[in-house]
Parts: sequence; structure tokens; C-alpha cells
Amino acid sequence: MNKKIMVVGRSGCGKDTLAYCLTKNHGLKQLISTTTRPPRYTGETAHVFVSEEEANTMTERVAETVINGYQYFATKQQLDECDVYVIDPKGLSDVCERAPETDLCVVYVQAS
Repeated sequence: MNKKIMVVGRSGCGKDTLAYCLTKNHGLKQLISTTTRPPRYTGETAHVFVSEEEANTMTERVAETVINGYQYFATKQQLDECDVYVIDPKGLSDVCERAPETDLCVVYVQAS
């Protein structure tokens, strides 16, 4: 089992930049979470975009939240296939509870 690097921190602190550096410089794979919100622009790759109907079939979730009525989540399969996951504190708590066998390395990013 590979250790999962969980990158946590406030909005705008550099979590995505750190994840990008880890994936590009060390050949790691980042988990791209799934959402029911529509893309903000054509070609957006920040998430996997699915319909509400598709989301309702994805039941083995290890982390999930609802923001402005849209679901954001990651499945056990997505977690198993990744090395790096940018996640909020609630999602991290979900992973710890729902996938306790997963070996995690939590990195908290803080910036002014």
C-alpha cells in the first residue's frame, strides 16, 4: 500500500501549487475529486464533472461535502489510485473514518 499525501490548508495558501509540484517533479498522481457543479469554463480540469444522477450511483465515497447545493466527493477507487489529495479538514476527517486502513501523510500548508 502506498502512502497518500493529504495536502490540507486554507483557501489560497498554495495547496494546489504544492500538489502540482509533487506531481510534476516526482511523478506522483493527484486525486481529482468529483463534483455535480457545472464547469466554470470550457475545458476546466479542476474536477471530474458528473450529473446528479451519475453522482448518486457513486456510493463508495471516502470524502464528501456539499457547497452551494453541489456535491463534491472522492471515491475509494480514486483514493486507492492516487498519491496526492488536496482536501479540506472535513474531508480529511471523512477519509480517516471511512478508510482507516489507508496510510496517510498529512501536510498542512499555511501562508500569510
